[in-house]
Amino acid sequence: MAFAAIVLASCGQSTPKASMNNNVDSLSFAIGNANSQGLNQFLAQQGIDSAYADDVIEGMVKGFNEAEDKKKAAYNMGIGLGMQIDQMFKGMSQQVFAGDTTQTLSRQNFIAGVVAGAKGEPNIMEPAAMERLFTSLMEQNSQKLVKENKDFLAANAKKAGVKTTESGLQYKVLKQGKGHIPSDSTQVRLHYEGRTIDGKVFDSSYKNHGDPIVMQPRQFIPGFCEALTMMPTGSTWEIYIPAELAYGNQQMRDIRPNSTLIFKVELISIVAEEKNNPTQQQPIQVQPK
Repeated sequence: MAFAAIVLASCGQSTPKASMNNNVDSLSFAIGNANSQGLNQFLAQQGIDSAYADDVIEGMVKGFNEAEDKKKAAYNMGIGLGMQIDQMFKGMSQQVFAGDTTQTLSRQNFIAGVVAGAKGEPNIMEPAAMERLFTSLMEQNSQKLVKENKDFLAANAKKAGVKTTESGLQYKVLKQGKGHIPSDSTQVRLHYEGRTIDGKVFDSSYKNHGDPIVMQPRQFIPGFCEALTMMPTGSTWEIYIPAELAYGNQQMRDIRPNSTLIFKVELISIVAEEKNNPTQQQPIQVQPK
């Protein structure tokens, strides 16, 4: 969403009107316009909905016009700091609760602590005690998530049609194709949808009627790559990737640390083979347990 589109769509009274009386006026407008080019990316990164375009414009113009008023400038700086502190709060909550967005630190007490510290008031906990409690809660929630995912994989392995490879990857054949099996460096065309064990979809090539993607299996996480190098072209599989074959203990956007990932994968076609080996490579097959 381009910033220029926001400006044009914004019809509120806060939108300033240009007045072109001389070359300096024209140059001022031109420089301002040229320096707005990075704003669209910034707004997207901040998750600003286009429905609030007028509010973005109003706040921006207000802040610009009040920059020379020290009292108002200080207040506006506080607004900006508050938004940054909100991001800090969310990051700390993610750490403590292992990325579980259904749990959170207390917003009221967090900002009360920030304000108290800004005013020079003492903390209610010694740094060492705070660190111990923080680490303890983080480990408890992390261990809980690890157990949930291990229990899921253990139960899933017993389901009809599910096979497990030596690496721990699980898969279920929904449709078995008859084409060639790609190597890890083969260009393949595929569709996929990824979700976590609680059913939340975190990525999908089908979204908004998207086109299939073209990539090499080795460009994916290890479990995804392993599955692709076992699938005959034309197949549709459901694969269950343990955390150690995915992102491990890392937080990846909507994916919590130590998460099992479930993908429905449709291997549509092979686009191109490795340039230095034009013949179809048959990979070493990983035998199910």
